[in-house]
Amino acid sequence: MIKLAVIGDLHIGMTYRGDDWNTNIGRCLDQIILSLEEDKPDYIIQLGDIFDSASPSLDSLAFFAKYHVKLEELAEVFYCRGNHDAKTNKLDKSDVFDFLEVIFPDAIFVSKKPKVFKLEDTEYKFLFLSHLTSRDLEIYNKENDKDYETVQEWIDDYANSLSSEAKYIAFSHLGFNGAKNGSEVDMPYGRELHIPMNIIEHDSVELIMNGHFHTPQECGKIICPGTIENLRFGEGTERHYYRLEI
Repeated sequence: MIKLAVIGDLHIGMTYRGDDWNTNIGRCLDQIILSLEEDKPDYIIQLGDIFDSASPSLDSLAFFAKYHVKLEELAEVFYCRGNHDAKTNKLDKSDVFDFLEVIFPDAIFVSKKPKVFKLEDTEYKFLFLSHLTSRDLEIYNKENDKDYETVQEWIDDYANSLSSEAKYIAFSHLGFNGAKNGSEVDMPYGRELHIPMNIIEHDSVELIMNGHFHTPQECGKIICPGTIENLRFGEGTERHYYRLEI
């Protein structure tokens, strides 16, 4: 049995209603770490939007480092890049994940392309679908001699590479049809990147843990833990990480 702890969006450094957001989520993270010390997970996965800005302040980076070190003492840690963590300007050749993976080499920061990790001593694999940008697409096309026109086309086609003989637990930071955001429901895809239907319907993908949406919710095989602290009215009050055993 493998035990997973999945943590939703953090938005470190956010200014919210004049409150000190980092103090608020610091209290939440302190409680989460106490629970993790009891649960003893094998893996901890954070679902993206670590920061509220793709260019976080030094204070925000120090705040992240303080809690990352505590998490890393408990289990192997994966981070999935969110839309707030990613720079969208094509002239920006690096982002905060490039910096973090140098500073914290024992953690795994997933960005720039879909990625699969094989777990030891199990048939399960982790599938990561982080938020991707047009620059990521440009680099991928060039390095792999592809001609995808959009990021959505790229990730839609990615399901074709999944093995029908494996078992996948997916971690993503994307939209999906029928998601709830506060009091709003049935959000349309529109221009937002979304989880491909051929991944949702893929028989080998058993579960999709998704960030991005702040309201905790379940929709078929998609589970959103939500932010660890309430961001606005209509999102409910209960906040925690998601425990999963496979």
